[in-house]
Amino acid sequence: MNEEQLVTHQKQYFHDLYSRYDLYEKGSWLEKPSPFIQRYIPVIQRVPDSRVLDLGAGPGRHALSIAGAAASANTEVTAVDHLPLAVEQLETNSRRFGVEANIRPMHDKAENVTIQEQYYHWILAVHLLEHIPSPEQRELLLSRIEAGVVYKRYVTIVMNTDQSEDTLPEPAWNPAAEEASKVLRKAFASWRVAAEKIDKQTGYNTLTFLAQKE
Repeated sequence: MNEEQLVTHQKQYFHDLYSRYDLYEKGSWLEKPSPFIQRYIPVIQRVPDSRVLDLGAGPGRHALSIAGAAASANTEVTAVDHLPLAVEQLETNSRRFGVEANIRPMHDKAENVTIQEQYYHWILAVHLLEHIPSPEQRELLLSRIEAGVVYKRYVTIVMNTDQSEDTLPEPAWNPAAEEASKVLRKAFASWRVAAEKIDKQTGYNTLTFLAQKE
């Protein structure tokens, strides 16, 4: 499968997924945010006027939870996804949960988004890196994420690794967890790694990486 076919396959997979399930539907993949995202939400609640960037936001699984929990702190969540249906659902869901004032939807590829340096208090990318086709694109994106976070604030990256051949959607990048960890630690070499965890699943592993800018 070439790069264009792979991207088309991934878009169709997620379009079908988001068409099949409602956000926060019980028993679905979208039922609740990643545990590591949930763990950090109380921290962002304590930062007035904080700015959050959610790359690969989908219909708002994480962005809406963050915006809802931290709305009283005037938190702004920029939520980016390249799938039109995801952005449409994000906008609908933000109105449904009454957090549209704190959500800034953006239809674009994560690799193309301009990330202002020293601007965000938290950047998260959940199940995004494994779907970016080229090493150069991933390296550039990680570099821009690193530059975009303000001093003492955080980045959270969650990605699948070690995926078997029948895992869907087919990843563009399928490293071993140890290799993925080395890539992230290199990209954030001057940061403090606050948490790193590998969860073994059936047919793949999930790597979660949380680091604080020093």
